Amino acid sequence: MASQPNLFANSIYALYKQIHTPTIVEHCVYCSFLSGDRRCLALAGGNLLRIFQLSDDAMYDRSSGNLDDVFHSESASPVKRSRLEQCLSFSMYGPILGMTAVRVQGNDKDYLLLCFPDAKLSVIEFDCAVNDLKTVSLHYFDEEEMKDGYNQHPLPPRLRTDPDMRAAVALIYSTQLVVFPLTSRASDESLAPSRIPSYVINLRHLDEKVCNVSDLVFLHGYYEPTLALLYEPVRTWSGRVAVRQDTFVISVISLNLREKVHPVIWTTTGLPMDSQQVLPVPKPVGGVLLLAANSLIYLNQSTPPYGVSLNSVTESTTAFPLHSNPVRVCLDAAHATFVTADRIVVTLRGGEIYVITLLGDAVRAIRGFHFEKAAASVLASCVTILEPGFLFLGSTVGNSLLLKYTEQSKETAVPSNRVEPPAKKKRLNTAAEWEAVDLEEMFQSYRDAPGFGSTLLSYNFDVSDSLLNIGPIANAIVGEPGSLSEEFVDSMMEDHPLLELVCASGHGKNGSLSVLARSVRPSVVTTFPLPGCLDMWTVRDVSYRDEGRGIVSRQHAYMLLSREDATMVLQTGEEIMEVDETGFTTNEPSVWVGNIGTQGMVMQVTPTKVSLLECAKEVQQVSLPDDVTGNIIECAAIDDHAMLVTDSGHLVYLRLHGDGSEQRLRATRPQLRVKPITVDVYRDQGGLFNTTAGGGTTVLGAAAVQRAVAPSSGPTADDEDALLYGGGVERNKPKRPDTKPPPTPKPAELNIPITYWAVVYLENGALEIYSLPQFLCVFHVSGFPYGPTLATHSDRKWTLDSAWDRRSQGAVTEVLAVGLGPGASRPHLVALTGNSVLVYEAFVYNQPTAPVGETQPLNVRFKRLHHDINVRTQRVGKSLHPSLRVETETPYGAKRKLLRHFTDISGYSGVFIAGPYPYWLIMTHRCALRVHPMTIDGPVTSFATFDNVNCPRGFLYFNLEEDLRVSQLPGHLTYDAPWPVRKVPLKATPHHVAYHSALKVYAVTRSVDAPTNKVPRTMSLDNEFDVVDKGERFVYPPATTFSIQLYSRESWEPLPNGKVTLPEWERVCCMKVCLLKDDNDVFKEFIVAGTNNVLGEEVMCKSRVLIYDVAAPTEGSSDEWLKLLIDDEKKGPVSAVASVRGLLFTAIAQRIFLWHFKPSEPALVGAAFIDTQFYTHCAAPLKNFIVTGDVFRSVTLLRFKDQDKMLSKVSCDVSALQIYALDYLVDSGNLGFVVSDEHKNLIIFHYQPEIRESLGGTRLLRRADSTSGRMSTASSVSRSTWTTLAPGFGTGPRPSRPWRSVTSPIW
Repeated sequence: MASQPNLFANSIYALYKQIHTPTIVEHCVYCSFLSGDRRCLALAGGNLLRIFQLSDDAMYDRSSGNLDDVFHSESASPVKRSRLEQCLSFSMYGPILGMTAVRVQGNDKDYLLLCFPDAKLSVIEFDCAVNDLKTVSLHYFDEEEMKDGYNQHPLPPRLRTDPDMRAAVALIYSTQLVVFPLTSRASDESLAPSRIPSYVINLRHLDEKVCNVSDLVFLHGYYEPTLALLYEPVRTWSGRVAVRQDTFVISVISLNLREKVHPVIWTTTGLPMDSQQVLPVPKPVGGVLLLAANSLIYLNQSTPPYGVSLNSVTESTTAFPLHSNPVRVCLDAAHATFVTADRIVVTLRGGEIYVITLLGDAVRAIRGFHFEKAAASVLASCVTILEPGFLFLGSTVGNSLLLKYTEQSKETAVPSNRVEPPAKKKRLNTAAEWEAVDLEEMFQSYRDAPGFGSTLLSYNFDVSDSLLNIGPIANAIVGEPGSLSEEFVDSMMEDHPLLELVCASGHGKNGSLSVLARSVRPSVVTTFPLPGCLDMWTVRDVSYRDEGRGIVSRQHAYMLLSREDATMVLQTGEEIMEVDETGFTTNEPSVWVGNIGTQGMVMQVTPTKVSLLECAKEVQQVSLPDDVTGNIIECAAIDDHAMLVTDSGHLVYLRLHGDGSEQRLRATRPQLRVKPITVDVYRDQGGLFNTTAGGGTTVLGAAAVQRAVAPSSGPTADDEDALLYGGGVERNKPKRPDTKPPPTPKPAELNIPITYWAVVYLENGALEIYSLPQFLCVFHVSGFPYGPTLATHSDRKWTLDSAWDRRSQGAVTEVLAVGLGPGASRPHLVALTGNSVLVYEAFVYNQPTAPVGETQPLNVRFKRLHHDINVRTQRVGKSLHPSLRVETETPYGAKRKLLRHFTDISGYSGVFIAGPYPYWLIMTHRCALRVHPMTIDGPVTSFATFDNVNCPRGFLYFNLEEDLRVSQLPGHLTYDAPWPVRKVPLKATPHHVAYHSALKVYAVTRSVDAPTNKVPRTMSLDNEFDVVDKGERFVYPPATTFSIQLYSRESWEPLPNGKVTLPEWERVCCMKVCLLKDDNDVFKEFIVAGTNNVLGEEVMCKSRVLIYDVAAPTEGSSDEWLKLLIDDEKKGPVSAVASVRGLLFTAIAQRIFLWHFKPSEPALVGAAFIDTQFYTHCAAPLKNFIVTGDVFRSVTLLRFKDQDKMLSKVSCDVSALQIYALDYLVDSGNLGFVVSDEHKNLIIFHYQPEIRESLGGTRLLRRADSTSGRMSTASSVSRSTWTTLAPGFGTGPRPSRPWRSVTSPIW
């Protein structure tokens, strides 16, 4: 489990925090986790667990999510797309190493069995009452006696579940098998839904002495849980294939869970040495498929094995009898799953998708395999079948894909020499009749009868949806953004630089550059200085009706600006101009202006009156009830309903009546026993808000009902086997639908009525929801300002006069109830307090039936969502800086609305939070709530959507300088991500990225792989090669070719003539932009790369130091961007480069050099050197100090004395520690060094010679450590302010260090 954040020295801020959630997918399970009649997809990556559901979407919005993964289908046809909607997301306290679904007997939904390092197992379930996870049982197996003395284990734990849900197992430490009985019949212990027992089997104690287990699976069709183990008793490798081969063994054991006796049923030995995984074959065939790197073998207890060779490598690596096959593939790192009982989908290492058909006879014996390449997709890490017709590919190196596949019959039949089966004969009843029959001939006739797989099918794959992934991150750099508006360019030169994080992520054809921006940077169309404006609204008008479609135009017609004593009306069109002759009230300020109803009517609310307008003409001045006193200070409206609040504590309800131009507003005053503070009106479109006893109809609920009543099929072969072998197999197996459930219906299709509700926050700290127009209290939450994790309905009479409620008076200043997601079907409640923002999401909870005479409560509860929004307006010990102060109340007493709901801003919808620290809350069709700050322009005082011919689907906002910005969201960024991101596809593997600040370009080291038949000649000095020919079916190894490419920061297109390709077999080990001195002692930036020739252990290692000058060619010329200045050959790999006071630092294995750069000669002149530990591969310079990381012996601190031209060792860490990345960490007067090691820890060292434990400064002191759970591969240092990178935490400059890992979290 990951530990909690530690403190650095005596500082008071946390050192470690994950600020970007993992985006990879390592494990996927399709199960009934949320409910018994609702199947969902559970995805795990890093420490993040996400739950998705499959739903159809005919109106797929491309602007909300980009399907930018490489996908080339050989035969694709347009289909209706489906999408994945995120239901829930949970962050765990450690990385998830394994996941599977289990179901306990008597339970109607599945549990999830999770595994954490090293061998911690957790069984969790989803609790519908709290909309959260609940731990069923915990299992701990980290005892030293179970590890057999090993400190590290190369293979992670593997979890498997019996297909009939009778047991689950977990293989830990390669020899220990943890068994979880799931049925009370199979265990002596009492099995309750809240407790799952377990016991451990030591595989070394079995009859077969099992060890070195590579894979294990449960088999189909056995009376008891039966487990197949793939293991290698005596290991070998490819270098000893001539001496020892065919070392793998498959042993099948039966698990007697009651007696805890585990006999071995059958064993097959002599399997190929490159065996990797086993795949259970479903009934009625049964058995197991063995997937080796170069062969595919079918094994079963009752039939002889059948295997095929996938390439010519098997001719010299195995003696197992294999049949020939024309296909040439390699199943190394492949992932497979069964689509049907006789067809398998396999994804290969290169992303190719193959469909393998099992060809068998009538006695269920495999007689062949048919291979068909169907498509080329992402490099997958896991694969699973969702509903029939949908395949999910999870990936750790690219975007995860949801594929829709369709079947199509092929005209060609399976080639066969079989004869037609004999005609049906009469029944044989007597012994004489049986003796007259040739039994061998009868058996042969059944054997020759057509079996399964006789009809071949072709499959077409099409991308339906994509999940964005920015991992694995190999390297990253902080640079300056391009494509900024002119209004923000000046701020790059000030104390608050604008930065972006560029990450080299992905692998192979899924390689890309991920450009991350922490803040939203709007694209400003124009700016108007308008001093004195306090609030702003935009409205549409009925006169802007689209006559062709008969609806009101979507573009806004007027913009209204409220001042202290007046209202300014601006007409928007080709130009924005002020108009005077309108029906709007302009002689007093406005409290709220907006459209009401569906016919384009406009309502304007001022402190003293309410006006209804049509075509910019006043048609009604609403008369308020006589008992309403005071000025109006707040208004909330949607469709035909509106609520007003006066400063005297009165609440007014307005409703629009009538049709067309005869529509008028009627006002009533609801009676409240407590003074209201703030109010909002919510429109429910999904049917979630209802007061029907026992629950009502919702969009998701109706879909579940349709799934539950789906017709079931008749008896199958599984039922016949159950009758033959006993009913125990099928009794405990959970019933699941055999066909795809209908798509999630829309509210209009289900005739769900749209309902309206008023959300009122009261003076006593209670939040209440009232039904409209009846105005009955159906939901009451006491103590709402305290932000309860779960907001539940409580009885009003017990909390109305509580003393502690009165202490929270005025804590909540504004509430907003809004529907987000597709169709606005997900209700969210956002509340703004003085110090925080509370965000709640509603979920279904069936309330008990209310007593007679009382109102039935609302069948919902609210779950508080975790977020990183910080709008703190007061700090301990000091007040807010005046430059960040945004008043929440106008001079004329009206409340300034800081929570603004928006729809269709560049295709996104959500909530904008104005104030000193603005934020965007965005939810797209993915249904994941994204929170993005917008600190680029400082505090925002007012916000409004704006759709105009010159600014389509844009927005308006006022900053603290009273400038009106007409803006849009940049379309090249994707905001449906933890951070705004832009993925630049490379079609290659990126390794290093560096930023040249002088010319504003990025240098990227990338590589591509291509098969080669050349072999380095042994003991060659001139890199000579021999060409070998192994035939057409031989799988040649890949050769890697590296190149350095320059990219423009504005367009992110590769610069023409900006590429340098290195010779084949030469690898770039390091590449940086170094600040070096030239002959005139002038500092200049150069691109420095260190290479190494990887030609095997029998060829002498050579390397080069390459220094390039970057210069922009003149327009129209063919000059190169990169000019080679230094090409210096070295002996040994150049593993690290850096710049130290204008000198070039190079690490060549264990030796470190400092060089003077002489571009006039050109040459590198030695300045100093020192020998260190084993292999230095990373370094971080700071002035004349250099901290280096060794691959075996931790960190070393060096110092360069310029006067003496000497490089000396200052201090070091004497422990044996494998370093992955390092950097320095500065906090005021303290200097530390932060490193990441092989155990996935972040460790801080201090150089403090005054402390006795440092032995006079010769030892670095280990001050803090924290477990991140993932290998950290890179860090970037940028002198930035907390206001830019972490809004709300201060304004003083501090060095900030984002760290990246291979799974894409950023800390």
